[in-house]
Amino acid sequence: MTRNYITNYSNNQDIYSRVPRNWIKLAQIAGTFFSLLGLIFYIYYMKDIYNSLSNNDFVKKSIVSLLLSIITYFVWKSIYNAIIIIRLVNKCSDEELCANRYIISSLSLTIGGLFTPFLITSFPNVDTMSTIKPRYFLSKTMGFCTLIGAPILTFCYFFSLLVEINSVNPEFIFNTNSVMGIISILVLIIGLITFILGLTTTKLFSSNKLTNDLDYSNYSKLLKIISIIWMTILTVELVIVILFSIIRLISALADLFRTREESGGIIMAFLVLLNLFFTISCVWMVIYVTTRTIAGLWSIDGFVRIKRYKHNKYTYTQNIY
Repeated sequence: MTRNYITNYSNNQDIYSRVPRNWIKLAQIAGTFFSLLGLIFYIYYMKDIYNSLSNNDFVKKSIVSLLLSIITYFVWKSIYNAIIIIRLVNKCSDEELCANRYIISSLSLTIGGLFTPFLITSFPNVDTMSTIKPRYFLSKTMGFCTLIGAPILTFCYFFSLLVEINSVNPEFIFNTNSVMGIISILVLIIGLITFILGLTTTKLFSSNKLTNDLDYSNYSKLLKIISIIWMTILTVELVIVILFSIIRLISALADLFRTREESGGIIMAFLVLLNLFFTISCVWMVIYVTTRTIAGLWSIDGFVRIKRYKHNKYTYTQNIY
C-alpha cells in the first residue's frame, strides 16, 4: 500500500501530524454555541419588536416571523453539520482528513463558518484527491438536514404568527391579496418541496449499499438527478458565500478611505490597515476553498483534487510501502 508523505530535510517528521483535529472539534462546538446564542437573543427581543408594530402591520410581522424561522433552520443546520464534521474527524485518519478537507470546509462555509476553513489552510501542503465523493456524501447530508429542517422552518414561521404575542388572525395568513399571504404560501410550498426532496434523498441514499458511488446502484439515474439538484443548491450557497466575502472586502476598503478622510490618527489608521490585510487574507482563503470545492462538485468523476503549492523547495514526496 502506498502512503504519501512530505518530508522536510530539517526535521524529517511526518507532516500529517499537523492536522488540527482538536481545533476542528472546538470550532464546531463554538460555532454551534454562538448560533444558539444568536437565536436566544433574537427570541428575547422579538417581544419588543412586535410591541413596536401596529396590529395591522402584517407585512412586518410576517418578515419578523420569517427571520425567526430562517435563523432557527440555520441553527439546526449548524448543529447537524457540526455533528457530521466531528464524526468525520473521529473516524478518518489524518491522511483521509487532509484528502477530504475541502468537503469538510464546504459544510462549514454554507452555515457562515470561517474558523474551520481557516484551520483547513494549516493542513499539510500536499497533492490530494478526496476519498469521499462529494456528490454522494453532501447529497446524503443535505437530504437529511432538510428532512428535519424544512418542518422546523415551516413550523416556526406559522407558530410565531399565531402565538399570543403576535396574535394574527388566521384568515389573514393565507390571504392571497396581501403580502403576508404570499409570503405564507411561499413558505408552505418551499417547505413542502424541500421536505419531499429531503425524504426522497434520505430514503434512496440510505438504502444504497454502495456508500461512496452512484454509478452501480439500481437507482443510479435517479440518484444522479437528485445529486445534481443538491449540488446546484450547494453551489448557489457557496457563490453567496463568495459574494458576501467580497462585500466584506469592499467594506474594509471603505473603512480605510473613511479613516483617511476623518484623520483618525496613526493608531486608528494602523488598526484599519491591519483589519484590511486580515480581511484580504480571509477573503482569499474563502474564495480559494470555495472555488476548489465547487470545481470538485462538478468534476466528471466527482472527486476534489488539490495540487500542492510549488513555493516550498525543501519538500519532496516519498512512497512508504
